[in-house]
This record gives sequence, structure tokens and C-alpha cells, in this order.
Amino acid sequence: LDLVLVRPVSGQFYMTLRWLQPGELFNVLTGAGLVVIGLVRNGIAPSPGSILQAVLLLICGCILLACCWSATAIVAFWLTSVSAMSELFRDILGTGRFPLGFYPGSVRVFLTFVFPVGFATTFPTEALVGEGSWWAVGFGVALSGGLLLALRAYWRFAVRSYASASS
Repeated sequence: LDLVLVRPVSGQFYMTLRWLQPGELFNVLTGAGLVVIGLVRNGIAPSPGSILQAVLLLICGCILLACCWSATAIVAFWLTSVSAMSELFRDILGTGRFPLGFYPGSVRVFLTFVFPVGFATTFPTEALVGEGSWWAVGFGVALSGGLLLALRAYWRFAVRSYASASS
């Protein structure tokens, strides 16, 4: 952690993005191709507004999930190992393989507001098929912005209370 804090780039920015793997871009492109094939085969032609909604919701979802991941990683300031939390994060993230409608109401609420995987998976898909709404986009933007601000405050608190490994 000391090495992260002495880099010439924001430690929070570095911790958030260091897990990105450029090799995963192929998976993203494959997924986008499958979405296009699915839309074409089902005769669905999204309007420009629906595509814009889907893209904005996908961006919000990625920001929200990155914030959740960063909040989990920041716990490393106080714990010696966060591997169990990392596994829990990945397990919950795996729920995004299924639409939110698949889950009971309380789980849907959790996957929308507490661990917002729905913003990265279900909401963009609904927008592409014409079932999205601009309130969801507005809420996603507000939630993303609010969570980014809260995460920044959490990061600053963690850095202030951090005791270096050498101290």
C-alpha cells in the first residue's frame, strides 16, 4: 500500500484502475457482438434514444461497480487481507449473469441500490429493447456522482488514518 501512495498519480485512481486487464477487451467486444446478433435475430431495432440510454446506463453501471470495488479495496488500510471480501465481491458480481427480474424483490433492491450490478447489466439491456426510462438514467447519473463523492471522502479518511508499514 505504501508503494501505491508514493506514486506520482492519485492513489485512489491507481487502486481503482490497476485491476483492469487490456486482454479483457476481447471479451467486451465479443459481448457487444453477441448483443448486436441477438437484436438482429429478434428483429429489434433500438432507437437512437434507446441506444443512448443503454450506453449511459452501462457507463453508470461501470462507475458504480468500480466504486464498490474501490470501497472494498480501501478496507486494506485497516485489514491485512481483503481476499475474502474480494471473493464475496466477485460472487455478488456474478449475479449480473441473470436479469434482475429473476430474483425476488428484496434481492432486486439489493442489486439495484446496495450493490448496483443492475445498472451494468439489466438496465442497459432493457433500454436497448425499448423498456428503459430516462428516470433510470438520471438516477444512475446521480447515484454514480454521489457514490464517487462519497468514495473520495472515504479515501481521504482512510489515507489520514493509515499507519505506514514502516511506521
